[in-house]
Amino acid sequence: MNVVIGRLILFVNTVIKHDVNYNIAMFIIQRYPNIDDLSVKMITDECFVSRASIHRFCDLFGFHSWLDFQNELIKSKNVKMNQLKSNYTLTYQQNYYQRINEIYHDDHHIKNMIQDLSQKIKESQRIFLFGAIYPLSLCVEFQTNMISIGKKVYVDYNSLENIPYDFNENDITIILSASGRYIRECSKKFHQIYFSPSSKVLLTLTDQFETLDKIDYYIQFPQTPQIYDYNFLVMYFLELLFCECFLNE
Repeated sequence: MNVVIGRLILFVNTVIKHDVNYNIAMFIIQRYPNIDDLSVKMITDECFVSRASIHRFCDLFGFHSWLDFQNELIKSKNVKMNQLKSNYTLTYQQNYYQRINEIYHDDHHIKNMIQDLSQKIKESQRIFLFGAIYPLSLCVEFQTNMISIGKKVYVDYNSLENIPYDFNENDITIILSASGRYIRECSKKFHQIYFSPSSKVLLTLTDQFETLDKIDYYIQFPQTPQIYDYNFLVMYFLELLFCECFLNE
């Protein structure tokens, strides 16, 4: 993920102050699939910023001008798409499903959920990820991949603030909570997600929330720390989920 789009994603994920630089970065990320057509005028008009602000933004990321920045984004996008086409094949997908069967002892239920969820994502407008800092940091590759194929993906690192979004039925909200602590400690935020019209996914190790009927996809990973830990299983699940989405684009 050592490409400029990855640096932009890490910046918007972790920056505390949502200032001019944040707004410019978000605008670029949301239009990354069409980065070839993005002009300075489009940024100034849509972000309500000056050309000088764009120059300072480029300088912040080590570029002398928007043209230099844009050319690097175009180059990294082309490299990324070639990598995706090379890596995410039917053989790759089959190998992952074989490992899933080993983890779940040949349980096809998880495979059906992944396939169903991938279809939901294909039809979705936005994807949101919620959880503690470390599990979310493991989702950056998933976020980068999804953005590369035109999906808008948001990661919420600030567990204490209210959610600044109005969810709709075309949104996917994914909650990462191994033990349920995030849900308990961020109960107000979870309440906003739970009663929203979005399609809700919970990735967890516990069964204590399985009676929550508004969770559309309850993914309970097996507790086998001697082989797989929760963070590994999250990455594995998201990798397979993206693979399913990519191959069915």
